[in-house]
Amino acid sequence: MQDKNGMAYPSDDIDFFDIVSFVVDYWKIIAACLIAGLAIAAGYLTWTPKQFEARALVKVAQVLSMPFIARQNNGNIGDSGKLASVNLEAPSTVAEQFRQPTAFSSDTVKACGVDSGETLVSKVLLLPSKTASEILEISTRADTPQTAEHCATAVFQQILLQQQQQLLPYKAELIRIQKDLELRYLDNQELLEKMEKVGAFHNMYFSRKDTAQMLHNQLDMIKQSMKFNADPHLLAPVYAPKHPVSPVRSKTIVFGAMSGLLLGLFLALSRLAYGKWRTRIRSA
Repeated sequence: MQDKNGMAYPSDDIDFFDIVSFVVDYWKIIAACLIAGLAIAAGYLTWTPKQFEARALVKVAQVLSMPFIARQNNGNIGDSGKLASVNLEAPSTVAEQFRQPTAFSSDTVKACGVDSGETLVSKVLLLPSKTASEILEISTRADTPQTAEHCATAVFQQILLQQQQQLLPYKAELIRIQKDLELRYLDNQELLEKMEKVGAFHNMYFSRKDTAQMLHNQLDMIKQSMKFNADPHLLAPVYAPKHPVSPVRSKTIVFGAMSGLLLGLFLALSRLAYGKWRTRIRSA
């Protein structure tokens, strides 16, 4: 090639024929490395234990929050407020508990097919849902889909038992408040009946009527809370696919092939560069 002054200089451009020539000259090295990469990938797939995953979505225990309970002061009942469901325990708190080996019960360890909680920590993952504040995601891994499913079920059962124990004081408190409200309601009704008998229809009478209605509403809230299903539960049955999540066959084969191909090209280029170096040394 020539520059604008008409001076000739060697070309560094590589055309299609150079590439074809390079591949033809060194195809054995490239092919050998490619086959070696595929063989290593196949060996990895053969000898690496398969891991199967089971997943579950758990709605943690919830209770009904009643604002009127917090407003009780010296026996005076405030506004009834509204019922609102709140988490008994935040999903993030539950997830943190299972980061420790000692958090797993012996039944859970046995169901997951391992020897100890230390081994189980790396096979069980709990994460709070990013879309719902009351949802906890459970993911377990094992050597078979059945074991992974049993493990996820055992983790859920352990969460269920733990939160049922935590709900006992809450339910006992509801019973206590219900009895207290019932007594207040009866006392208020007796006073209203006495006032009606003597015809005392003054401001205190109408105030007591309002109090009776408020107590009645609060008793209804307590009864709704007693019927409310606060226990944690699965949103759907545990899902355990039949195909392994590790190792991934397609990714392993592609990685082995690409690694072998790149190694073959590197060795071929190295040999080409070495041959050119020797030629220059001899001609010097």
